[in-house]
Amino acid sequence: MARVELTGISKRYTGGTVALDAVDLEVAAGEFLVLVGPSGCGKSTLLRIVAGLVEASAGDVRFDGESVVGLEAGQRDVAMVFQNYALYPHMSVAKNLAFPLRLAGVARAERRRRVAETAELLGLTELLKRKPAQLSGGQMQRVAVGRAIVRNPRVFLFDEPLSNLDAKLRGEMRGELRALHERLGITTLYVTHDQAEAMTLGSRVCVLESGRILQVGNPLEVFERPAARFVAGFIGSPPMNLVAGVARDGVFEAGTLRLPTAAPAGPLVLGVRPHDIEIGADGSEAEVIDVERLGTSTQLVCALGPVRLTLACEGHVTTERGERLRLRPRPERLHWFDPESGARVPT
Repeated sequence: MARVELTGISKRYTGGTVALDAVDLEVAAGEFLVLVGPSGCGKSTLLRIVAGLVEASAGDVRFDGESVVGLEAGQRDVAMVFQNYALYPHMSVAKNLAFPLRLAGVARAERRRRVAETAELLGLTELLKRKPAQLSGGQMQRVAVGRAIVRNPRVFLFDEPLSNLDAKLRGEMRGELRALHERLGITTLYVTHDQAEAMTLGSRVCVLESGRILQVGNPLEVFERPAARFVAGFIGSPPMNLVAGVARDGVFEAGTLRLPTAAPAGPLVLGVRPHDIEIGADGSEAEVIDVERLGTSTQLVCALGPVRLTLACEGHVTTERGERLRLRPRPERLHWFDPESGARVPT
């Protein structure tokens, strides 16, 4: 395993498009770091720069303190798993797993041993003679992961590896990837646009937007104390309510919503998660405009004048559209953001 350090990484394309802007990031040896953000934020470009598949316009990539800039991808001792399984259709599972070892000149007996060991680890032993066309999506993904594992690389790089799987298989594979990392302990960078994957897989999460890192921290820290409005809205399901208003004389006003705040006077954005809003007699009056029953929980969308707030209630509630409620966001669970910069406002 290797410690990965990225310093001042920028990537600019012809025409002036900036994919990455002076990114600094350190990944500890053995860490599982998830790069998360919307499409086009630069996360896959950053991964490919680490792999040596894309050349940075500026900056340095170091493994254990030694620069790997200038080294070809094959010289960096990394293994990458893509969204596309990229399996050879004419080869059996065993031959697909052995292929990178054969390219590296590993002796046949050692290839067989490592393929058998990897197949046992991933539950592929009974499938070794099959070809990719005879496999399910989940089985093909296991083979793609196995082809990376069999090399015993210094760094694992995953680029949206579960995107082609259905929701049930994605959940199962997340569990398997967590267990694999705990067992192997290889430094891992994992790219996804799915915040649920980021929160459940990563020992740390790195949130990117428009080629910049907005926050790096453990999943709970990023969820509980987002450093920017974008992070607040991107991490969490259902997403955080973000309400633009004005603070005057220690009171935040938006529509018919009134809340005390210690933030400076002026334009302000309130952030409050749906499960942090209570129904209580001393709250602001609101009208229920939508009800979504999900079995274990119920989501209510309420109007406070032009303001819309989503509430997450446990279990089944009998509330219907058109009813009027009084809503009370929990004061200790409020977040405040600058409407211009998007940065968190300390209170």
